[in-house]
Formats: sequence, structure tokens, C-alpha cells
Amino acid sequence: MNSIHPSLLFFEKGLPEHRINKVIQTLQGGFSDKEVEGQHKHQLAFREVNELLGGGDPHIGLMFTTKAKYSHTRVPGYISVPCAGFNAQALKEYVEENVHECRLKAKDYC
Repeated sequence: MNSIHPSLLFFEKGLPEHRINKVIQTLQGGFSDKEVEGQHKHQLAFREVNELLGGGDPHIGLMFTTKAKYSHTRVPGYISVPCAGFNAQALKEYVEENVHECRLKAKDYC
């Protein structure tokens, strides 16, 4: 898989369609000619994120939101991802640093 499994992706209620489309385009590797050089790194980062999110119990979802910052404390079992400025490397770094704590909180909630 070159991206994040669709079952791990969620969108905030009321999120404008153009933002959803932009996120999906980024996840699928929609690049301009200038960005093609970084495509391989981009795909590797999303593969790693996918493995981190789905590699434990419970699986952790990504909730794309209008919020300005990443968060793993808003909803148990989900990492909130800001749509504005969202990119593969920033997502990977946040998930690596916080997926364990997010998973623990999700287990406590159940």
C-alpha cells in the first residue's frame, strides 16, 4: 500500500469538500512537477504512518480537522490532523512521537 489504509481515515463533520479533496490528493501522491523528486520519500512516510497506526491494538485513526495543530487528546483512539499545511513528514513525526500514548488512552477509554 502506498498510502494510509482508508479505514483509518476520518474527516471532521462539516469539513468543506475542497479540503477533503486536497487531503485525499496529498494522500494519493498528487504532486506538481516541482514536487515529483520528493514523491518516494512521501510514499515511504505514509507507509510508515500506516504501519504505526494499524500495527497495534486498537488501531488508531486519523481525523482531519480545521484545527490548527495536531492533537492526540481530543478523541480517544484518534490523532487530529490539521488540513491546512498537512504533509507526509510532519504527520509521520507526530505519529511516531504520539501513537503509543494515543493507543494507551484508547485502551483506557474502552
